[in-house]
Amino acid sequence: MPGLITRLNSLITPGMRRLAGVLALLLLGGVIVWLQESTQTPPYTALPREHGEPDYYIEQARLSRFDAEGRLLQVIHAEQVTHYPENDLALMQLPVVYHHGESGQSWRLQALRAEYRSNQELYLEEQVILQPIDPESAYLPEFTTNRLWVDTNAQQANTPDPVHFTSPGGVTQGIGLAVDMQTGLAEILQQVSGSYLTNPPSQEPLP
Repeated sequence: MPGLITRLNSLITPGMRRLAGVLALLLLGGVIVWLQESTQTPPYTALPREHGEPDYYIEQARLSRFDAEGRLLQVIHAEQVTHYPENDLALMQLPVVYHHGESGQSWRLQALRAEYRSNQELYLEEQVILQPIDPESAYLPEFTTNRLWVDTNAQQANTPDPVHFTSPGGVTQGIGLAVDMQTGLAEILQQVSGSYLTNPPSQEPLP
């Protein structure tokens, strides 16, 4: 047996040893790549298909939209955006939207989910918050509701659902909401009631 081992070793040339080393490295690299690929879930396995086949999705998205005059209209941040070309529909997870009206009035909107539709309508759903932004105040009053439709062309927002409005002066609730995002006017439509502070806290201007 020692003689056999000696003869086999004598048959293995230095070039063969180098080739064997390269093959071993290639095999090891293949195993590492396979392990990496097997632990990364392909994104399409988690994407909903009820609106057809998605053509793209973006994680940690930041999207900007401009009007016909080139003015910034909206900036949208979202955990994930998935686009469906069949209906030109974009689904968003954890969206935060900054809407800028031509008059200078700006709004902040957020929700758990949202849809951006082909008719330029933005639909927000679950834990919806709508806040008018006042650069002169550190406090942002807010409307909360479960659903909100925003017509970005007409710059109108509305919902038929229960609404709560919280401000330094108190809390107002009712059914239905209509908002002119251009002028900043908002109206709770029905069954309006509330509790108010006789001496609301002063609002300090932003630094």
